[in-house]
Amino acid sequence: MGYYVRAFCTSPKVPELAAIQRWLRERGSTAVLDEPTHAVEVARSAAPSTPILALDTSEWEQVGVAYKPGRLPILAECSRDDGTSESLLRQEVDEFIELIGDATPDGAKQRVLKHLRVSKFISSPHPTSTTMATTQTATFSRSLPSTVAV
Repeated sequence: MGYYVRAFCTSPKVPELAAIQRWLRERGSTAVLDEPTHAVEVARSAAPSTPILALDTSEWEQVGVAYKPGRLPILAECSRDDGTSESLLRQEVDEFIELIGDATPDGAKQRVLKHLRVSKFISSPHPTSTTMATTQTATFSRSLPSTVAV
């Protein structure tokens, strides 16, 4: 069964890549953030290389997460709310709201629906190989259970 991961974030501030890299290091990860094309080229060549991506920005849309030498990186994307109903974020939120369905006024589904409606950006990994990454964040998948915990 295929899954995809989405982190629906309610903060209007997208974290800088440097903060994400620091968070990974603080948790013992050796993953390295890099420009996506460069990260793929490095993985395919299996030669060590210094990342070329400047990490001092929160204006990123896609980043390569190199987690193991010689393995293709995970490509992470950030979709922001651009204020239009056509934005990718709004489309994904609407899709998840439809998947969740009706909710009781005080149930877990209601909390999830409220969170979705106030989301400001979505962060999502896209594996470039069959290896999936593990995340330490609240996530939703297309195969939603009958009750969703936040």
